[in-house]
Amino acid sequence: MPEPNKNRNSGVLWILIFTAVLASLCGLGIFGASSAINGREFSPNSFQWRTFRYTRVPWTKIRLTSTDLGTLNSVAPTDVLKHLATLPQAQRWHVIEVEGENGATHEANILYLALQQRNASGLSYWGAWSVDHPQRAAVFWPLVQQAAMERLYFCVPKLLDVAESSKDLDELECRSLQTLADAVIESGTSLRTAGDDPAMDTLVDWFMALPIQSVNTDTQAAVKTYRDKVVQSLR
Repeated sequence: MPEPNKNRNSGVLWILIFTAVLASLCGLGIFGASSAINGREFSPNSFQWRTFRYTRVPWTKIRLTSTDLGTLNSVAPTDVLKHLATLPQAQRWHVIEVEGENGATHEANILYLALQQRNASGLSYWGAWSVDHPQRAAVFWPLVQQAAMERLYFCVPKLLDVAESSKDLDELECRSLQTLADAVIESGTSLRTAGDDPAMDTLVDWFMALPIQSVNTDTQAAVKTYRDKVVQSLR
């Protein structure tokens, strides 16, 4: 008569084994999904982007593997790229996005998306603008590049507005440097509040060293005013 209990116990055992295996598989799946980090990053040196991937202990910053990097891709057309300066700094990479961050934003994405803007003909908007205004492009894109190197991406939309609305080269350079001065003051103030005076000083030194292409005396006087404002605000 003990046979029914034996069969019942055997059935319960198999259910427990199946549940344990299923739980283990789910756990491994969750672990794998939580440990794999995939994303894209942007280089302000060259206006290129690439993918990256690595694994880490879930919900920590402890890495389990080295970073696997994808191939380089240009985000801007040649008509923009040819105006970039060759910078002495090593190639820098700023995160555009990381998968699974539920809408978290990274400021490099501002420039990354802007450079992909298309006009009514389906062509690169800023590539066409650079063709139409080659002298302005030669001054403008190195300034955007420099701003991106310093992570001042938040001022890129204002710089692009300046490029579109400026009537000539002098106005473009003057207003662009004014925009950068305001950005330096905003960012520098945040750095000082955070107690990072060395980074603030580096940012101020960077702005003060930006070259002025214009020989127009009014433009040069205006830029001196912007520089004085930065110094008075942060030093």
